[in-house]
Formats: sequence, C-alpha cells, structure tokens
Amino acid sequence: LTKRLLYKQKVAQLSSSVSRMFAAKIFNNADEAVADIPHGATIGFGGFGLCGLPENLIDAIAKKGLMDLTCVSNEAGVNGHGLDILVKNRQIKKLICSFVGNNHNFEEQYFNGDIE
Repeated sequence: LTKRLLYKQKVAQLSSSVSRMFAAKIFNNADEAVADIPHGATIGFGGFGLCGLPENLIDAIAKKGLMDLTCVSNEAGVNGHGLDILVKNRQIKKLICSFVGNNHNFEEQYFNGDIE
C-alpha cells in the first residue's frame, strides 16, 4: 500500500510540473507569439494543404526575418501561399514534409542546394 501511495504522489508531482512547463499562452497578436522564436529554430506547422495553416504566424515569422529555420509540415505551400512565403524569402534551411507539390520556389532552391 505504501509503494502504491508513493507512486501516485510521484505521478501527481510529475503531472503538475509537466502541465506548468507546457501551459498554454495566449498572445495579443501574431508578432507577440513569434517574438521569442530564435534564428535556426525548428517549427511545426499544422494544416492540410492550404487549409488550417497558421497564415498570420507565417506572415509574422516572415516579417521578423527569422533565418535558417527547419520547418515541419504536411506540405511546402503553393506559390505565394503558406510556407512558400518563407521559402521565397529564403528563410527555410531545411523542410521536412510529406508532399512538396508544385512549389516552384522550393524546387529551384532544392536543386540548387539552397534548401534541404
């Protein structure tokens, strides 16, 4: 019984510290949300195709001028939309995605060795 109680206490402590570590933050705007992202960061982007992409955050990252980013996404964007904004600005160093599609900017940079 004592071991079980100690186990439950440890789990409760761990759960509490993890929830504090990953507490949700609410920002007033996209610029505030990206303010602490450093150059060279790895960023995951949600959405499928162009649906559900965080367009305002992508615009804020572009505006901030972050460079050498590793981006993880379902796709590479379409010319002028989604992650293509960052690709076109040459802000992405490495793109991890399941589908590149017809993104001509990505294709050109990839074959020139400018993007992984």
